[in-house]
Amino acid sequence: MRLVLVLTMSLLFVGCPSGKTGPTGPQGPQGQQGSPGTPGTPGAPGSQGPIGGGRYVDRSNVYCLSRQGLFVADGGIGAGGGHLELDCTGNNDLPITGSCDGLIPSDTQLQVDAPSVGWNVTAADVDAGPSAPAGWFCSWQFAGGTTPHDLPNVATHVCCVKYQ
Repeated sequence: MRLVLVLTMSLLFVGCPSGKTGPTGPQGPQGQQGSPGTPGTPGAPGSQGPIGGGRYVDRSNVYCLSRQGLFVADGGIGAGGGHLELDCTGNNDLPITGSCDGLIPSDTQLQVDAPSVGWNVTAADVDAGPSAPAGWFCSWQFAGGTTPHDLPNVATHVCCVKYQ
């Protein structure tokens, strides 16, 4: 009996004529993004570029300069103190570092220990032509009422790379 019922129901659906197709319904929501595919094979490595070509390319072009002593007799000392400025030898030489040091008497103090005017020149400035050389500036000041005197142990240092 069960078999007859199943067969009858099957024939009902199979034997029914189909009607016209109705209008398309609204689009459903977007599905979830699938997982990423496997990565492709890497491309061939490029050829090695040329060595050098920069303006500051050789460590042997690094140099350091030092100057020691400030003296009343040569005008290095004035009424309030004295200063030393030491520049790189070339206008376009690259400054690396600088400093001020030395033993100073108790009536004297280091006021300025800083790069000089040409220190912050850019590559575009260098390409445009000669500029002021980079350097280091040091200034020592006497305490008020102190008679100017020699400062033989003060020093200024600057290290640079020669422009090629």
